Amino acid sequence: MTLYNCHTHTFTINHVPRRFIPPVLTALIKLKGVRWFARKLWPFTDRDLIERYINFFEVSLSASQAEVFNRLQGYYPNSATEQTKCIVLPMDMAFMKAGPVPVDLDKQHEELSKLAQLNPAVIPFIGVDARRNNLLKMVQKWHKQHGFKGIKLYPPMGYYPNDIRLEPVYEYAQANNLPVMSHCSRGGVYSKKVTKAMLQEPHPLGKPVVKQKPKAFTDIYTHPANYELIANKYPNLKICLAHFGGDTEWDKYFEDAWSPDSSEENKSWLAVITDLIQAHDNIYTDISSTLFKKDHYLDLLLVLLENKKIRERVLFGSDFYMMEREKSEERKMAIKIRSRLGETLFKQIAVTNPKRYLGE
Repeated sequence: MTLYNCHTHTFTINHVPRRFIPPVLTALIKLKGVRWFARKLWPFTDRDLIERYINFFEVSLSASQAEVFNRLQGYYPNSATEQTKCIVLPMDMAFMKAGPVPVDLDKQHEELSKLAQLNPAVIPFIGVDARRNNLLKMVQKWHKQHGFKGIKLYPPMGYYPNDIRLEPVYEYAQANNLPVMSHCSRGGVYSKKVTKAMLQEPHPLGKPVVKQKPKAFTDIYTHPANYELIANKYPNLKICLAHFGGDTEWDKYFEDAWSPDSSEENKSWLAVITDLIQAHDNIYTDISSTLFKKDHYLDLLLVLLENKKIRERVLFGSDFYMMEREKSEERKMAIKIRSRLGETLFKQIAVTNPKRYLGE
């Protein structure tokens, strides 16, 4: 049996803008002696905050994407009876106002392409940003010439997923059965500057656009309500809203009074996404990052999967190597998710649904 992890990353620090991480911090974390000393700051704790972030930065400092992927493969089954394939999602960070990127997107794609040729467990996607020139030509190149299998969007970088510049890409993707994976949780990597153009864009919920700090402001780009128009206009385009809304929105679902009369503005993103899934046959979501954070989320997932439509649209994913920053270790949580769901449900989200999403 072949399992699928539908949400992983192999980009390295060379694909990140120079000012996104302060240069002094970057210089320090590159020193092995500093990392060793940092791990000893709290010697009586297990996987403490310092150790987790040092682990995360060590992965990002890997010499190649192949080195990162080798670490990922060690976390999942890879035997004669069970294999694991992974969707690998590049990141286009060139437009986030955080300085130049040492290794550009084309070279990031090129390295990922070579990795996929050498390792059949790699399912490469194309990193897309609405502001990049010649978008359609780039997508056609990596799909037709290099066999990339889908498209990755990251709207909190500073653009709407229904930006008119993405329409030719969506038309091409729909015609060629290429699925889309789009970040859909609060926070994460975001634009470092709010521009005038951002302030002139319409809010997905029809509210006035108010200037605020970039991390909060760019959540409007990420809001799942943005995908209603896309799902209607491209009914055969498979769109995965990654992270199922994110842990803050799952907490909101648990903690806030729930009512079917709640306004769209007050509704948890988890609820918005489940509504979209039930209204459209082309909307998917994945459990990456979110379900790896808190045990009680698994109980809610089990309840949600009782609904047939939702059960057929949820994908297993982890968000490697972002999970190196979390208290729970990736391999342990992946096994716990599989154990709690049971083999039938786990096979649904880790085999059956991913194959449909990928068009296999």
